[in-house]
Amino acid sequence: MFEEYFDTTFDQQELTGFVNQFPIMYGLVRARGIFASRTVPTTEVRIDVSNNRMTLLPVGERGAPGVPVRKRSDTARYLTIPHIPHGGSVTPEDVQDRRRPGVEELESVEDALLDELQSMRRNHDITQEMMLVSALKGQLMDGDGNVLYDYFQEFGQTKREFNLQLDDANTDILDKCRELKRLTRNAMVGDTMTGLWVPSSPDLIAMILKHPSFKEYKVNQPSSATFIEEEHTIVNVGGVIFEEYDASAPRANGQVVSFIDDGKGHAVPTGTMNTFAEINGPAYAMSQANRAPDGTGDDGGIYVTSDLLKHDAGVEMKAQANRLMLCQQPGVLTEVLAA
Repeated sequence: MFEEYFDTTFDQQELTGFVNQFPIMYGLVRARGIFASRTVPTTEVRIDVSNNRMTLLPVGERGAPGVPVRKRSDTARYLTIPHIPHGGSVTPEDVQDRRRPGVEELESVEDALLDELQSMRRNHDITQEMMLVSALKGQLMDGDGNVLYDYFQEFGQTKREFNLQLDDANTDILDKCRELKRLTRNAMVGDTMTGLWVPSSPDLIAMILKHPSFKEYKVNQPSSATFIEEEHTIVNVGGVIFEEYDASAPRANGQVVSFIDDGKGHAVPTGTMNTFAEINGPAYAMSQANRAPDGTGDDGGIYVTSDLLKHDAGVEMKAQANRLMLCQQPGVLTEVLAA
């Protein structure tokens, strides 16, 4: 019986372990370390919003009274962690009379199960990457394009646009980048930044490379100009890192969407402590209720359950993620326009 075979070959923990051991296929944003991963035992998180800014303190005479602490004005937001379920199955049709490419041996049940798990993992990876990008734009969206949270509205901040004016040959691109950094730093509240990263559409990158002021800058700053990583272009202008980001994926209805629109980039401060978080909540399962997920969540945090079909007809699997990609200070985000 398949039931006996399945029970002795795989269990829930093993399936979850398998799917999380697969390498993340789509993860540029996560690889850049923008979001700090956290795990919680609840499906809702409380976000305390404070206007408590860091303040420079003056030197005083020894024994003089100190500068009083500015009292905080706090409010709270409660956000539900999005639940992202994904189903899969393996039936006799997926195994019977099938051979793996390049070999004569017939398909095994183990191989068919692992192929299905890997396919489910890829779909979760691309979905989570899309959600991370959307959070960096200030609006967390799901795979169908629905806005789950508008962080500008949630935290009472205003979306900012910045035009590089790359269609003007007289534009000084270095001055523009310095201005962009200043705007971002001035928007930081109670946090710090170490740099500025701008995932950008290919055409925005192309306009930078062709611009007269960049060509001049490249001659004067050859160590900071341009390099290639994993077949895409990264441009450093005055410490602002423009990285080509040419990702797209189909929605369930077949519509293919680009993660970053043509002629745009999104400036994001790096090295922050509290601005960005990726919160991994408990799976929808009795064994996981009120339990924080194992690990840090850096592996994608996918939880797999399975159920045998009646009449020895196969196995049904559910791979779920429960993740909130959070930007607590959307005012630091800037939509960058090429022209």
